[in-house]
Amino acid sequence: MYAFLMFIHVVVCLFLVVVVLLQPGRGGIGPSMGGGGQQVFGGGGAGNVLTKATTAFAVVFMFTSISLAYLSSSGSNELKTRAEERKKVRAESLGVTQKPAEETKPVSPGGAN
Repeated sequence: MYAFLMFIHVVVCLFLVVVVLLQPGRGGIGPSMGGGGQQVFGGGGAGNVLTKATTAFAVVFMFTSISLAYLSSSGSNELKTRAEERKKVRAESLGVTQKPAEETKPVSPGGAN
């Protein structure tokens, strides 16, 4: 499931980049610098289709992002237990054993007990 969502996420990211780059400029600093006089697609009809495609891809992008984040965080406990098990196996193979911590008495500020 995770691999499938990751694949969809990457494909949607690529399409989102392409759709955003195909959109005509909306003004900004372009016209003041001498650009922006050309329209690649002609009228506003192509911009409307690209705007709707951008919205659709953005919604799918957000959904896959949230889903991937949830799947990643829900598996973290399993990964922690696996890491602890591997750590124990490694320690046992090296012959390292953990002994319980010894109790220490609190020392008073004056140094006398």
